[in-house]
Amino acid sequence: MFERLAQQVLGKFLAKYFTEESLAENKIYSSAQLGVWSGYISLKNLELKKEVVNSKIRSKGHPFEIVTCTLRQIEITIPWAKLSNPITSQGWIGNEDAVVVAVIDGI
Repeated sequence: MFERLAQQVLGKFLAKYFTEESLAENKIYSSAQLGVWSGYISLKNLELKKEVVNSKIRSKGHPFEIVTCTLRQIEITIPWAKLSNPITSQGWIGNEDAVVVAVIDGI
């Protein structure tokens, strides 16, 4: 039950930033593939929603935009057993590789 709830929360959070297709490939909504309860999650080939990133880039006044961005592998560690202590309950998110294609305005 807790794992399903954690998966739903994670899925909703990730859906803000990544395409539904890439989340479906990682079976983000299927408990068979994710080790949410273990505290270790590994996701591969997540395609970033370029609209989300480009709106932030435009708001900062940068002269480029993202055409495509794929994060090859993301690893997330959540220390469930230590969450009651904010000093020792530091999670970790790591990215092994990213592929970004961007265009510069006016070129």
